[in-house]
Amino acid sequence: MFASAPVAMTQFGNNKNPSRGILRPTLQMNSMSSPATPRPTNAIVLSWDDFLCPVEWLQRNIPPTSTTHSCLLQLDQCIVQLLLHASTIGPVFVLCESGASFIEGLCTAYLPGCAQLFSSPQHQARIQLICAATTLTSA
Repeated sequence: MFASAPVAMTQFGNNKNPSRGILRPTLQMNSMSSPATPRPTNAIVLSWDDFLCPVEWLQRNIPPTSTTHSCLLQLDQCIVQLLLHASTIGPVFVLCESGASFIEGLCTAYLPGCAQLFSSPQHQARIQLICAATTLTSA
């Protein structure tokens, strides 16, 4: 519902006698009473597999060495910072080719910051992980 704005009466016409002029309402709006102008929303769409996260490399190199494990922790921090920054611009959608359980296991094992971010109710409204549908098993 729009806020009502104050209405003032303004005289129109060339008549010098104010009592004989035609009075018409004019709308005076200030910043408090003007309806909000819709702003375009930006959305950020990122790919998880081999863009944010080296999924294929991880699958070939499991378990990682101590050196690669420290690199993964640095990558984890960078991914979290990127996603948090992107969420200040607009909603973020992270697309995954794998199922949710695979991504959850991968993040829990190697990217704990991402695991925490994706499971945080505080961030789920702005950062959404969209995973491929898993195969349904027949009953």
